[in-house]
Amino acid sequence: MFAIAAFMVCAMASCSDKNKEKKTDADEDVTEQQTVQKDDARPDTDDDEAVADGVEVAPDDLWTEEAVADMLRRCYADVSTMFTPQPEGKELDIDLDAVYCTKHWNKVLHQVYELDGRQKRAEDCFFLEDGHWNCWLSGAVSPEHIKVNLLTGNMAEATFQLTHGEEWISMRVALDFEDGAWRIDDWLQIGDTGQSMLQDMEDYLNRNK
Repeated sequence: MFAIAAFMVCAMASCSDKNKEKKTDADEDVTEQQTVQKDDARPDTDDDEAVADGVEVAPDDLWTEEAVADMLRRCYADVSTMFTPQPEGKELDIDLDAVYCTKHWNKVLHQVYELDGRQKRAEDCFFLEDGHWNCWLSGAVSPEHIKVNLLTGNMAEATFQLTHGEEWISMRVALDFEDGAWRIDDWLQIGDTGQSMLQDMEDYLNRNK
């Protein structure tokens, strides 16, 4: 059973209402077309102190905005298939977290589910229900207006609008390059709040040691 609580927190609290509101400055930024850096070559990691020794870095052909954007499109194509009724025998049965997220994300996520399973009251659980890959829980979703910021040889961030018909919500994710592919490591709040789904999960675990 797939099991991610991706992009809940504040951005997900009132999805339907926010979709109908006037776009904020952050939303306007997300709607810009994906930008292409003039110098998109992978930095010289020998001199890049931000990349630790032994950390896998993206090769030149994957050190591009388009490579990150393509991963997000494939991810949400599988999300859409998962939440869209399929003909018998054509259902998609994969662990989305295992395929598209980092090992660290999955480790923390599984620890959260183990703790949730020991809680006596549902309201004490971090995730009140499974499978928050999209806020509508049915039908196709698509990442649009993807804007990628390549950070170091193995890290990037992306903002985009996740659309579902005429509805949309602004998203921001942190990505790491791991096992030969870009993978999502965290869902981040749009704007300068610094809110992090991964940090929220880790704080939940620390509070209940």
